[in-house]
Amino acid sequence: MSNILPIIGRKPIKYGEKHIIMKATLHFEHEEQDELQDALNGVKWRLIVWDLDQELRAIIKHGYIGNREATSAEIKMADYCRTKLRQLVSDDGLNLDV
Repeated sequence: MSNILPIIGRKPIKYGEKHIIMKATLHFEHEEQDELQDALNGVKWRLIVWDLDQELRAIIKHGYIGNREATSAEIKMADYCRTKLRQLVSDDGLNLDV
């Protein structure tokens, strides 16, 4: 059985002097509901990964975790994790920089 899900929360996009509101309707089979939910949550996933990247960047740049000084091992691990995170993102053809 095929279901139809309208995308809610349309965002206007500026195109020249006009604002265009994009609208999409997705058709999916009931068995594909998990994959559909993953696709719809893509922006949320991107923001979570970006937040993590920025947390790791702050540890590397400022040398603090929360309100305490990070150890050199913690800073090295933050640098390793950030490098690995960015490599995984890049390997899938994605980009965290806007």
